[in-house]
Amino acid sequence: MLLNSFFAVTAVFLTYLFVTRYYGRFAGAVAGLLYAAAPVPLIYSRFIWQPNMMQPFVVLFFLALFRGVVDRRTGWLPLALLWLAILLQTHLTVLLLVIPLFMAVLFAPETVRWRDLGYSCLALLAVFFPYLLWELVTNFGDLAIIHSILLTQTCQHANACIDNTSWNIYLTFLGSHDPHQVSFTSNSLIHRFSTPLSWLATVLLYCVIAGLVTALALSLYWWRKSLRTARGIQVVGDGQASEMGVPKAARWRRWLSLMPPPAAAGLLLLCAWQLLPPLVMVRHTLPIFTHYLLVIIPGPFILVAIFLERLREWFSRSEDTLRLLARGLLYSVTVLMLLLQIVGGTALVLDDVRGRFNSKGLDFYFSDFHSIQNAFSELDRLAKQRHISRRRPMPTSPTHS
Repeated sequence: MLLNSFFAVTAVFLTYLFVTRYYGRFAGAVAGLLYAAAPVPLIYSRFIWQPNMMQPFVVLFFLALFRGVVDRRTGWLPLALLWLAILLQTHLTVLLLVIPLFMAVLFAPETVRWRDLGYSCLALLAVFFPYLLWELVTNFGDLAIIHSILLTQTCQHANACIDNTSWNIYLTFLGSHDPHQVSFTSNSLIHRFSTPLSWLATVLLYCVIAGLVTALALSLYWWRKSLRTARGIQVVGDGQASEMGVPKAARWRRWLSLMPPPAAAGLLLLCAWQLLPPLVMVRHTLPIFTHYLLVIIPGPFILVAIFLERLREWFSRSEDTLRLLARGLLYSVTVLMLLLQIVGGTALVLDDVRGRFNSKGLDFYFSDFHSIQNAFSELDRLAKQRHISRRRPMPTSPTHS
């Protein structure tokens, strides 16, 4: 619906601002456009559901983390906990974001003040107060349900399987559609453009892997360089004063000398965000659905943008002919990728609207609007024919905006 579409547009805008601020305007434009036209996230933005609203708050959460870790500014912890508390209202898979939050506290402990803890408690109380009130009214009935679920999980623990389902779902967000949701007819646009869209998915996959490797390599290189610098400028008189006599600021400096520098810490947060959910879900006792990994969006497109930005910077270091040609080729490939992404997103939405899909048992994500309009027209005709003033159609599944 309109509210969910507003959340999706806001998430794209925040993604552009986030990536532009920390990785450059070129990277911000690439990440924003790739995310805006991504087919599978587009489908999830077309109907209202709690998990579909998490993307802007995920970006806001990492903006708060980067405020403390990269910018080294105070006041980020209450904001991060506020966005995390709101995210917990959408789906419990966002609990995995607690690990990047803990990493941020380790990387930038000097930015956390005592009053931030008080503000954080107030933010959590404001968000969870309706839920706590409901628990009091129901005499904590949800706790019994949670206890039974945990017992069921314990009983099924021996039947847990290890497979690549989470990785396949991760790849779904790079493709033209979700094969587990719907199959398209032979006259659909997705079927007609299947070859170039499959090429695009492959290129995006390699760019995501390259972006992840680039982020890890750069962060580890900067971290190692920072450790060498810290050893080189270390004060010789460590043994002249006891640990109790060292000022608090000096203790933080000693701890921070072991931590990665701000830019490296930011890249490590991005890597943890993208790696943890698929790795945690490798071993599972229950089926894994696509929306379980919505928490990683728009991370893959940010990694692609970071990789392309680093390539652009490397090609721009000199003005020799080969690097100029390589930079022009990079721009051409990037534009082609963006155009194909727009074609894929547009094709999927048009196929959804015009009903070019097989909807047997899969009415939750796709709706044939022509059939719905014809049904309402027939309903109005019968109502006028029988002089019925009130018409109440009962929906059996959610519909899109």
